[in-house]
Amino acid sequence: MITLRDLHRVLGGTLRAPRNIDPDEIPLGPIAVDSRHVEPGGIYWAVPGRYHDGAEYADEAFRRGAAGAVVHRLIEKPAKCWALEVTDPTSALYTWAAFCRRHFRGTVIGVAGSVGRRTTRRLLHAALSQQLHGKAEPIDETRPLSLPLSVLRTDPSLNYAIYEIYPRRLSEPLSPVALCQPTVAIVAQVAEGPGAGLRGRKELADLAEELLAALPSSGLAVLGDDPWLRPLASRCQAPILWVGPARDCQLAASDVQWGPGTVSFRVENCRYHVALWQREQLVPALAAIGVARALGLSPQAIAEGLACFDAVPSHWSLMQVRGSTVLHDPRPTDAASRQAALERFRELEASGRRILVWGELAATEPHSPPAYRQLGQLAVTVGRPDLLVTWGPFSADVIAGACAAGLPAAHAVACRSAEEALPRVCQALVPGDLVLVCSAKDLSMEKLADALHRFPRRRAA
Repeated sequence: MITLRDLHRVLGGTLRAPRNIDPDEIPLGPIAVDSRHVEPGGIYWAVPGRYHDGAEYADEAFRRGAAGAVVHRLIEKPAKCWALEVTDPTSALYTWAAFCRRHFRGTVIGVAGSVGRRTTRRLLHAALSQQLHGKAEPIDETRPLSLPLSVLRTDPSLNYAIYEIYPRRLSEPLSPVALCQPTVAIVAQVAEGPGAGLRGRKELADLAEELLAALPSSGLAVLGDDPWLRPLASRCQAPILWVGPARDCQLAASDVQWGPGTVSFRVENCRYHVALWQREQLVPALAAIGVARALGLSPQAIAEGLACFDAVPSHWSLMQVRGSTVLHDPRPTDAASRQAALERFRELEASGRRILVWGELAATEPHSPPAYRQLGQLAVTVGRPDLLVTWGPFSADVIAGACAAGLPAAHAVACRSAEEALPRVCQALVPGDLVLVCSAKDLSMEKLADALHRFPRRRAA
């Protein structure tokens, strides 16, 4: 059991606690950096922000039941609670997360690269979770502290934990590699272009090199057949498993058969059926098979797990046209269900742009400019689209909210009706785009399919 004494010993600082308690006997509850999310018996970690000092909200955290707080200055606290004063709560959070990571006895798998990172994480979790217990929650690298908090939420009893590894930000006291300390690494590909986001190939290759160099000799590296990854092999002391279509790859697929939203292939004597629709997703599937086999799962168990992989929700419709993938969700007519759809959309890989086509809310939802501005902010902060197309009497408010959340005005299109939006969407499509249409009645997949055949292809993005 990790106790308050361990926290004080690892972080140092000044511990102010009731005299009648023994720090060796005080277990630690869940950590929250937002006072509104504190659980009874948990810890409020008061991180100073750009505009607000987290210590100012310690009173609220204690009212919500926090047992203690980590702060950078003296605060008032209830007599029965404790407070640990440290110089830098942000650095302390990373230090504590690294300490907890070292006490995790399961397998830690780091997934890096620019193409297939999210898909690889989800495929591997599907392959392993049939027989092992683990976690593979997404990491939002745009939100500070997302990774250390994920590490701290890892149950010590799990068999494995999968983390997405990204290049270190200047504000981070520890790099993601140093924090997670993976024993298994997967890098499907290092590429520039839309899949690499704002990062160049050199930065992603440097990250892959750091990740491979950090692996122990008892670990495993699973690498896609990428020319940029081949020279990095000498930096890795762990065994390397190459996966991909090349003949010299140790794990390759044969008899590959693609269907609408699915692929079937054979690896050695076992056939796999996986719900994938992009050919570049085959390498992440092979990487998942390679890691699962290394962890002792049989080919049959892996095949059963991958067969359960849910690339998109079952109620979504999928269509591939002009080299683009179009998804239609007919259900999200309220803000809550739209957020769920956006979270799933963010998880999907796209080699090109991410386009969000946004219909009106249901009649039972609030129809007001503030409600639609919040909807626009939600679309950008959760879905991360490169292009937003919306329609209806409140479309200008959706666009205003989206732009306030950071979407460039040139990438936001407001239309009066779904009929006006159709040609805008169809003419914008170029190969590699991933489109999510959220509309219950105004824009069905049948209408969209018909429009894609009627309106001409755009020549360039």
